[in-house]
Amino acid sequence: MSEAHTLGGLIRQHRLAASLSQAVLAERAQLSVATIAALERGRSSRPRPATVLLLAEALGLSPQAQAALIDAANGGGRPEGGQITSAP
Repeated sequence: MSEAHTLGGLIRQHRLAASLSQAVLAERAQLSVATIAALERGRSSRPRPATVLLLAEALGLSPQAQAALIDAANGGGRPEGGQITSAP
């Protein structure tokens, strides 16, 4: 899978397209900068479903882009937390 199709790659791609710093995205999503950085670098590849949905909302993603982000987050399976299905 190319970096552009990984969860971290997609977050970074959408963040940069929106001209947001990690700090601004973190504030908008009510997450820490460390969380954003860890996701983008692939150090945290299994975020909670709520985290992915907060990021999608904070980035203002289209339904198609949101679906791609959710697919990337679900890519490795989520035995402890279930699959992410949609935004609230």
